[in-house]
Amino acid sequence: MDKKYLITIRKDHGLIEIRFCGRLEVGEMIACLTELYGREDFDPTIPTIYDFRDCLAIGYRMEVVPFVKWLEDLRSGLGKKKIGVIVDSLNQKFLVKVFIELAKGLNLEVEMFEDPKKCMSWAMTDFKTKNY
Repeated sequence: MDKKYLITIRKDHGLIEIRFCGRLEVGEMIACLTELYGREDFDPTIPTIYDFRDCLAIGYRMEVVPFVKWLEDLRSGLGKKKIGVIVDSLNQKFLVKVFIELAKGLNLEVEMFEDPKKCMSWAMTDFKTKNY
């Protein structure tokens, strides 16, 4: 299976960017986050942007509730984190809205954007405040 994501950790900007492509299902999301959390340069407090614009859709069979349970175990004991999600389809918007509701119990502050610049600005607000 080819990777359907690219992870870029930009500590100089206080930001993690993940770009997805193709049809994405829960297995790829778990592989992506497993890789991210396993990286030496990963900081769980740095805001993350998930960019789904190059996806045909977030897989219709994506099992959101089991994914959130898995994420809950992964994030156990970690502090608050900002997550910006860039979308461009109705399917993506629907699934992200479901995730936003479920993420409230995971100490995640999730916002959805169609404009990448607005997403980047929102995600980097705390970094700018701390460093300027």
